[in-house]
Amino acid sequence: MLRSSHNTWPVDVSQIKQGFIVVKGHSTCLSEGALSPDGTVLATASHDGFVKFWQIYIEGQDEPRVPFWRFLITGADQNRELKMWCTVSWTCLQTIRFSPDIFSSVSVPPSLKVCLDLSAEYLILSDVQRKVLYVMELLQNQDEGRACFSSISEFLLTHPVLSFGIQVVSRCRLRHTEVLPAEEENDSLGTESSHGAGALESAAGVLIKLFCVHTKALQDVQIRFQPQLNPDVVAPL
Repeated sequence: MLRSSHNTWPVDVSQIKQGFIVVKGHSTCLSEGALSPDGTVLATASHDGFVKFWQIYIEGQDEPRVPFWRFLITGADQNRELKMWCTVSWTCLQTIRFSPDIFSSVSVPPSLKVCLDLSAEYLILSDVQRKVLYVMELLQNQDEGRACFSSISEFLLTHPVLSFGIQVVSRCRLRHTEVLPAEEENDSLGTESSHGAGALESAAGVLIKLFCVHTKALQDVQIRFQPQLNPDVVAPL
């Protein structure tokens, strides 16, 4: 709609008459916004400390169902504090806090960029102040209204990541003694191995593909790992 209404770009905000939404429910500027997967709900966060939800009615489509999301993750103080919420009872299910490295001579508070993959199973964070990337696994039980971060994995980097985008998150097979060919890495985990009794043992793992922005480069990054789940956390779900 915006492209068809304007012949030249960029376009000043004051010239846009259609194809945008004015949010007036916050007292200060917005810090973040997110659309629901079906595009019918907009969530906005502001420096006033509130997160608000807005229904978007699309002509010719059914009214959106409520609740819009079963669970919600919020971040505060440069995402140093993460909270998992149930959107039915609006109770906080879990709180995760990141603190400065107590073993470092320079105490630098974490400043985290956060992105959730499309399956809502993994939350990925990069610390722009330090050379580190975190991958947090999420477990959800829709029927019981319970969710939690079940594990966190840390990966040291050669350069700090200023920003990143998730390409894909998928299951893969890991071998500790040799590199799998590409066609074997992507084999279904449910398929029995056809290499016989002498085949090397493989383990279920996770493959995450990212585009990472560094200070002077754009890098294609692949992470293969096996999350270490906490049995005390997994069992109740």
